[in-house]
Amino acid sequence: MCLTLRVIFGLGYIVGASVTYWTGLWQWGIRVTPVFGVVFLVLIIFAFEDPVRGQADQAHLRRTSYKQDILSLAKIPTYIYTTLGFTSVVFVTGSLSWWTPSCAEHAWGMINNLDVIPPSVKASISESFGILSCVGGLLGVVLGSILSRIWQRGYGPLKSNARADPLVCAFGSLAAVPTMWLALFTIGKSMVLGYFFVFISILLVVLNFAITTDIILYVTAPNHAIRGGSTSSTIAFSALQYALFVPNAVLVLGGVFYMQAANHVEKDRETNLVIMHDLNPPTILDYEEFGQRSGGRGVHRDNHPIIVP
Repeated sequence: MCLTLRVIFGLGYIVGASVTYWTGLWQWGIRVTPVFGVVFLVLIIFAFEDPVRGQADQAHLRRTSYKQDILSLAKIPTYIYTTLGFTSVVFVTGSLSWWTPSCAEHAWGMINNLDVIPPSVKASISESFGILSCVGGLLGVVLGSILSRIWQRGYGPLKSNARADPLVCAFGSLAAVPTMWLALFTIGKSMVLGYFFVFISILLVVLNFAITTDIILYVTAPNHAIRGGSTSSTIAFSALQYALFVPNAVLVLGGVFYMQAANHVEKDRETNLVIMHDLNPPTILDYEEFGQRSGGRGVHRDNHPIIVP
């Protein structure tokens, strides 16, 4: 799913920009892309099979109220910090996807001393950004999963670390901060160099897309899952450049939240495994008590649960 999202995200830019250039009207770029959304929606309805919740974990589930679900999730630190971290990352990706192509257009105009950007250049920039998003997104999702798996199991100089998932997410968020700064400072002087750092930033930011899903799944029981006036290219570029510095600060917050998640992920995962595999699961309000009872002894290293009396 994460891989598909990154590909569709990039293809949306390419198709929208191409249609706008061919028709000469930006409105057609918006009119065409929703057609693909309808096609995918139909495929999801008729071709996507939703498995029984908890089936893969062989968990013993029972129905709980919406209030109980909220209370349960609020008591899982890993869930809270991971959600905050991923929210920060989504904010950044949204900012990049919406404004980076416009910033690149004005950078091109500033480099070439033009205030009116030709339609062919706009289409080329959007297509380039779409390609960067597709390739960087694909590599980032795959690389994030591989790094997390290697670090969890231990390979070469990396020792086995049960907190690998949130730590990889934190690394991706924090490492993207300097590359985004470099992209914003260099794109006004060299489009190629700017594109390179944009690509690296996208790759690092999406390292956590697949990993975050895994974290949420293994720390929460399945039945608790909640349903201006100037037209100058120089001025326009500077305004967007400074505005895009804001996501850097948000990425730092995202990295901090993922680091906090790393401090709680082992205990929350073990507690959740005990809850899921107990034949007589405790009430929602017994979650903390169950975590204390496990005391780190609730799960073997091979992930087979042991109910602590």
